[in-house]
Amino acid sequence: MRLVIILLLFSFVTYAKDLGTVGNTYPVAEKDLMSEIEERAAKVDWKSIIRRETENVRKNAGKGGISLPKAEKNRSFYLNMTYVLDHDINTYNQKGEITGILYPKGFVYNPLDYVKVKETYVVFNGKRQKEIDWFKAKYSLAPLVYPLITEGNAIEIAKHIGRPVYVLRDDMRKLFKLEHTVSVIYPEGKRMRVDEIMVADEKVNSVNTSRSYKHK
Repeated sequence: MRLVIILLLFSFVTYAKDLGTVGNTYPVAEKDLMSEIEERAAKVDWKSIIRRETENVRKNAGKGGISLPKAEKNRSFYLNMTYVLDHDINTYNQKGEITGILYPKGFVYNPLDYVKVKETYVVFNGKRQKEIDWFKAKYSLAPLVYPLITEGNAIEIAKHIGRPVYVLRDDMRKLFKLEHTVSVIYPEGKRMRVDEIMVADEKVNSVNTSRSYKHK
């Protein structure tokens, strides 16, 4: 399961900052940043990530602990994943002396140019039965849609909806500027889109999101 691809993208965005920090003390290899991004994506040990995330769920008894209010209206917004360097990144020799500029201030890149994200992530509150039922009715058969809860017990909810459930991490919440549940996160072009869905008083509402799935 590639849930952590989102956090991997975040690490790409902060990678340039890390280079700058390290460069003040250690030599920085003269390596194309884009090649580095592609290599890091290819080298991810997904099996280990799955094991680690599964263990985290077990250790925390699958309980979410992030409180987000429910959406009072439907709205969508986009997140630009492009990062712009705010400082020069220098090259260094083995003595730690500056030899030039590896990436200049203003250098721009977008991780979505190099990492293809196919997954959709649906964030809901596991203590709100209407939101659980909404997810189950709308996405229960969608193979590339992954449920994340802000509150509640992931283990119990997984039994109810018949598929694995994951706990939203705070770094992911911050990355995607999540403010309400339900939130549906997915790529659209070179940006990430977040749809906030107001779940109606009925068991399942009739909101028509652009990321709905139809199954044969």
